[in-house]
Amino acid sequence: MVATLVVTGIFALAMIVAVAGVLGGIAASGLAAGWVPGVRYVLAPAATGVLLAFEVGALLAREREASARSE
Repeated sequence: MVATLVVTGIFALAMIVAVAGVLGGIAASGLAAGWVPGVRYVLAPAATGVLLAFEVGALLAREREASARSE
């Protein structure tokens, strides 16, 4: 049970890093040249935060499911 939680956590971290990399690459490239700074510096990290919250929720749901099975 702990091993699957660790693997899921590592996968969640990898997803967050990948999304942060993509959003950072877009913000640093010419695609974001016309964007206002608020979009580049507020919206992109906010999207990453939403992804982090989703991943934490998925981890908690998986933990609850695993503990319900063991009872």
